[in-house]
Amino acid sequence: LIIFVPLVGSLVYLYLNFYRKSIMYDISDGIKGLINNNHLVEKLEKETKFTDTMSNKKLLAIQYLNKGRITEAIDLLNSCLVGIHADDQEINRLLLQAYYVQQQFKMCVIAGEKIKNDYTFANAEEKAFLAWSYYYIGDKEKAENTFKSQDGLFSNYFQRLEYAKFLHHIGRTSEAKKKAMVMIEEIEHMDNYEKRLKSGIYTNIKKFHSSLKHI
Repeated sequence: LIIFVPLVGSLVYLYLNFYRKSIMYDISDGIKGLINNNHLVEKLEKETKFTDTMSNKKLLAIQYLNKGRITEAIDLLNSCLVGIHADDQEINRLLLQAYYVQQQFKMCVIAGEKIKNDYTFANAEEKAFLAWSYYYIGDKEKAENTFKSQDGLFSNYFQRLEYAKFLHHIGRTSEAKKKAMVMIEEIEHMDNYEKRLKSGIYTNIKKFHSSLKHI
């Protein structure tokens, strides 16, 4: 085929020797992942050991977080905070998340302060963790201002739910109820496709609102 029909022959050759092998490798890799839950972690650990890049470290840290290996994730992420990466937005967002899980709220604030003015952090869910961290270290005003900065209509439902929880927590339950009701009404007025996308958070908002009915 390569000799008599060069174009077709070349495509067949590439398919048989590269594309199909690539598919089989992906399938094999997927099967290994099903058998061994730590397969991806182990694979990334090997890659990071031999190719100690920032990208590999971040990917491995994310897997550590997903597996609940928080301390290892924190150590790995902190090792990335060198030179021009000291204020890296993605690394500090991951650190903020990891420290929040461990309830190290002062460290959450340190990570959050480095990136709070970054435009990519403006609507990040981790910003709600920063707001709670301000509260837990004793700065209630900064906590509420941080929550308010994400309190926009038809968006940021996770953050706005956390804001409602915060208001309830500090004794402003009537305001919390109103915020929850606004979000419920917003989602109920969406088309079916949007509703499906928001089904998880919608359920959580309704549960929270129902919990306040008799308060």
